[in-house]
Order: sequence, then structure tokens, then C-alpha cells
Amino acid sequence: MKLSTEAAERNRCINNRQTQWKWYYLYKSRQFPNSNEEIRTGEIDKAIKAYHLNITSDERRMLRKMQQEMDCHIIDHTELTWMINEKRQNAWIINQLIKFIPNIPKPKTTSAFQSILYQIDTWSIPKEAKIDEINKLKHKWLKQISRDKVFKWFEGKDEKTKIEATHDIVIKQLSYFPSEYIPLETIDDVILFFDRIDANTHEHDLLIRKIKARWSQNNYRKKTLGKKQYNFVLSKQAIESLDRLSEKHSKKRTEILELIIRLEQQDGLYSNQISANRPNNANDLNEHLETQDAASPYPQE
Repeated sequence: MKLSTEAAERNRCINNRQTQWKWYYLYKSRQFPNSNEEIRTGEIDKAIKAYHLNITSDERRMLRKMQQEMDCHIIDHTELTWMINEKRQNAWIINQLIKFIPNIPKPKTTSAFQSILYQIDTWSIPKEAKIDEINKLKHKWLKQISRDKVFKWFEGKDEKTKIEATHDIVIKQLSYFPSEYIPLETIDDVILFFDRIDANTHEHDLLIRKIKARWSQNNYRKKTLGKKQYNFVLSKQAIESLDRLSEKHSKKRTEILELIIRLEQQDGLYSNQISANRPNNANDLNEHLETQDAASPYPQE
């Protein structure tokens, strides 16, 4: 069975851990000839073998010490099986590791996943403590991805406008986020943003609510563009009739009123009757409107 590119790279990086650690040790102890950040990881073993050709007893002791230290630092690969060499996870782990692992020299040619393994393997804490910290990191990652269901809301025909609402919130209301966290143009960008800010559950949910509220507000403004709000009084009977029509046709009250006005403007079913039977006073007007409501073409429930 052929492995994916990511899986093959992961296996290669796992198998290359000791070589990377040797690079670090010899670089740190300044015992590596011409040691610098440009040394390619794949050439380290070759360079070490060349170094062995003209080795002294002191240098041999140093290499034995290197092996002993390596055994004390490199944890078993089974502790790292949850790390799958995937873009999102790699970015999240790197963002977490920089919080508690000092920045150290490393070969410039290392990939993101190689960099993660290199940082963990060269981290100078006891093996047991390192395993404990890696397990904590694992559980934190599982908790992080358990929230992913909220991103289903972004999918669908409104994906673009929902991402725009997210961008609005981040830029205008949450301007304290570093500029490299933006722009947000895709769902993947939004997910990576939430991974990077490292919010707790409450902060995460609050931010999602803000985004949804902004999108609803933007959507409402778009739908009401060119419309103006009016307040007027209707009789109780007229309101009940309007509610029945609204429920029957599964439309909002305003939609029903607009439809009636538009149809009347087109067909003029009642305009002539209203003009011909114009009421003379308030009581006649109320009686007239109630009569017209009773004569409505929409059946009463």
C-alpha cells in the first residue's frame, strides 16, 4: 500500500530523529567541524563518519557521552503517534511549543514536522516530564478539534458572507490580534485563526456568537436596503387576520402587507370600492375596513 506524501514524510522524519539530535549536540558543543545552520540533515551522518576518521580518545568519550544524553532525551516514537504531519496540526503544535521550549539553532532545511520533532527531542527536561508534557499537549489538541462542529455553520451558500463577517469582527472589534492572523478568506483560514488565538471554551463560544450576530446584522441590512420603517396602528381584528395570513403562507407580516399592496397596485381590486364608498366619519371608517377584511379573498381559519 502506497503511503501519502504526508505519511511518507512523517515516517522519514521519525526515522531521522537521532540524526537531528546528533546535529544539535555537536553544534551545541562546537565539536562539529564547520558546524552551522546550513548543514543539511541528510548529510549529518556522513559528516560524523568523516569526523571519526581522525578522532582522539577525548573525542571518542565525547561521542559516548552524546549517545548517553540522546538516550535520556529522545522519547519513544509511540508517544508521538497522535502527531500525523498535517498542516493544521503542525501549525497548532508549533504555536504551543514556542510557549515553553526555548528557541534553539536547527538546520534550515527542516520541514515543519521535522522542526516539531527536533524541538521535542532537544528539549532539556527529564524523559518522564517530557512524556507527561506531550500527553498534556495531546489532550489539549483533542479538546481543540472537538470544537470543530461550530465551523459547520460557515458551510453552504452563505460561506463567503459569513467569512466576511468574521473578518469584520477580527479587524474592527478585536484589533489587538497580530496582523499575521489575517486576512481571513477561507474556512481553513478561520479554523487556523481560532487555533492560533488559543481561546478557552468560553472565549471561543463568545467569539462565535459575535460573528453570528454580525452576519445576521449584515444580512438584515442587505435585505432591508431601500426599505424604511413605519409605525402605524391596526385594529385587533386586522392584526389577527394578518397573523392568520402570515401563518398560512409562511411569510412575515411585512411580507404579507407588501404583497397585498403590490397586488392592489397591479390589479386595483378594492381601490374603486374604497373611493365609491368613502366613509364620512371615524365609525364609518372602522366599519368599512372590517367589512373589507371580512370580504378578503383569503379564507379565515
